[in-house]
This record gives sequence, C-alpha cells and structure tokens, in this order.
Amino acid sequence: MADKKISALTASTTPLAGSEVLPIVQSGATVKVAVSDLTAGRAVATAALSATGIVLTTDATDASSTTAASMKTAGGLGVVKKIYVGDNIVQATAAKGMNFTANTPQAGMVSQLLNWYEEGNWTPTDGSGAGLTLAVSYAYYVRVGKQCTINMFITYPATANAAQATIGGLPFTIASSNYPPATFASNSGTALSGFGNATAKTISIGTAASYAVPVTNATLSGANLVISLTYVVA
Repeated sequence: MADKKISALTASTTPLAGSEVLPIVQSGATVKVAVSDLTAGRAVATAALSATGIVLTTDATDASSTTAASMKTAGGLGVVKKIYVGDNIVQATAAKGMNFTANTPQAGMVSQLLNWYEEGNWTPTDGSGAGLTLAVSYAYYVRVGKQCTINMFITYPATANAAQATIGGLPFTIASSNYPPATFASNSGTALSGFGNATAKTISIGTAASYAVPVTNATLSGANLVISLTYVVA
C-alpha cells in the first residue's frame, strides 16, 4: 500500500485484542511486533477500580482488591494524587494515622501524626476521698489526637465534709507537667476556679481568687456546677 501520514490512517477498532501487529524500528531495522508483546509482563488491575472506588487491602484472598504490595510494583497505581472516599476510612493498626511530616514544623515539634479521634460519655466521680455520690446531668468528651475536651453538669449532695472538692473520673489521664485551667459556672455562692492535675484524672477546685485556696465539699453542698476543661492526654 502507499505510504500515508499517521494522521491520514484509518482509526483502529478498540479495544485492541492483543493479536495486532505493529511496525517498530529495532537496531536500525524495521520489524514487526504484536500488541501483546508491548504489554507482556505488565499487570493491569481492573477489578478494584469499581464504582465504590479503589480498595486497598493486605488480604490476598480478596480477589476484588488491589493489595498494598501491588501498589508499589510495576503496573501498580504508583503515587495516588487523590482518593475519593464513599465510605469510612478504617484505621487498620493502632497508633497509625495521618502523617503530616511534609509540613515544616515549629522548633518545638514532638509529633506530626494524627492518630486518634473519639467522643462519648464519661462519669464524673468524687475525687476528694469523701465517698460522695455526684448527680450527673451530662458529661461528654471529645478527643482529637492528644487533645481532650470535657464538659459536665453535676450536682453535689448535701454534705458538711471539709475535704477539698475534687472531681475524678476524667476519660483520659492528663499528661505530665500539665496543669490546664478549668472553667466553672455555679450557684454555690462562691466564685470558683480549678485545674486538671498532671498524671491524674482529676480536677482540683479552688476559689476564683487563687487556685491555692481550696474550696471544700461543704462549700459546694447541694450546688450545681457546669465545668469545662481542655487538656493534653498522657
């Protein structure tokens, strides 16, 4: 047949079956090569690219998935630029999460790994040692990474106990050398302040004038307290 420019050639039927023959220059000579030769040894994954997105798994028995190992081999997906998720991202291993080390950190950085999210209810208790039973209207917490925020509405029982009022039962232990301030609203008639205790799950309650001036259980007898605290988890 007469020579033609590539742009003048008739389009082939797609998809190619693998048996077609193409001309190619090899070592200065024009030779023929089959389409199947061009793709030999190159795995093409299609099963995992479904309407539900890309499924990554280390389970070799899951034929519908692309394994994590195949992502790194020739013919794998290589570097994934974007992932569109239609369902939950499930953490497979504890302490693993989102790594932000691509960002330039501040000089005091100790971690760039976000590996925890949790929210739920908790039970405030009497941490003074007086054995009081607190009435709990609500107590809720949210933890993101190593930061935990708690909120509570509690009512003290009638008591004449002179021990320093202390709330126990925080959902996570406070980090060492960490004494975060708590905020209070109360009808006790005394302006309150307080702080979380390092390496413990307790909040000590003092007067608004000074943390060092303790407020006793008797001062809070029958009082309602709304308390909020944000702290670093140990």
